[in-house]
Amino acid sequence: MDILFVNADESRRKEMRDFSLTMRKNPVFANSRAEVIKCLSSGRIEQAVIHLRDITDLGILGYINRSYPKVRVIITADQVTEDTISIIRTGDYDLLSEPFHLNDLKKMI
Repeated sequence: MDILFVNADESRRKEMRDFSLTMRKNPVFANSRAEVIKCLSSGRIEQAVIHLRDITDLGILGYINRSYPKVRVIITADQVTEDTISIIRTGDYDLLSEPFHLNDLKKMI
């Protein structure tokens, strides 16, 4: 199965790709809502790691929660805000603050 990385920092993509492969997961990267929808429609996404850049990214969380409830979501954020916490409380998400260590991500996956 695949791990979807949404809004992943370009400078960390190689690291995330290598990490995913060590866990026998295929990494998939998306930077827009359209790309996320396309990736999810493949039916291969098991987990999604979403970096919240701004309030508009919360729509992606809602979409996954409604349309793909079996996809496990991990949220990363530069700064935890009240909006982020509110969304997390309404769904089954895990929060990982940026910068994060891949060992912390591994524990969540």
